Order: sequence, then structure tokens, then C-alpha cells
Amino acid sequence: ADASTQPVRMLIADDPSKWPIKPSEAAVIASHAHPGSVVLNVTLLPSGEYAVTLKVGGNVLRVTVNATTGAAG
Repeated sequence: ADASTQPVRMLIADDPSKWPIKPSEAAVIASHAHPGSVVLNVTLLPSGEYAVTLKVGGNVLRVTVNATTGAAG
């Protein structure tokens, strides 16, 4: 199967229902910030940010996405 069709692993450290930005939206925001990337997992941190782990080529990087505003860091 293509890597982009694999389910994204969620590691929840907080309740995503209380944040305007959902985990799936955070994954899209982070992947759009890095074209050609594959989302490996999304972690909602107690700080109200998602930590999105991406694979870009042979590199793995972590992008933060604000769970309130959707701003990528």
C-alpha cells in the first residue's frame, strides 16, 4: 500500500475535542508546509500544540501546529 494511505498514528496527551483544530487538520497543515512529505504521526501536547512528525525524502522532521489557530511552527 502507498504510504499516504496508511492510517496516521495518534499519540494523545490531551483531549482533541476541546481544540478547534483537529488532528487530521494538523496533519494536512504540516504536510502542506512541506510538499512531498508523508505524515508519520500526530501528537497532541498538553501545551495545545500538535507535534506532527513528517518524513521528507530520507529525513524525518517534527512540525508544530497550534491547536487553536492552526499556525505551523
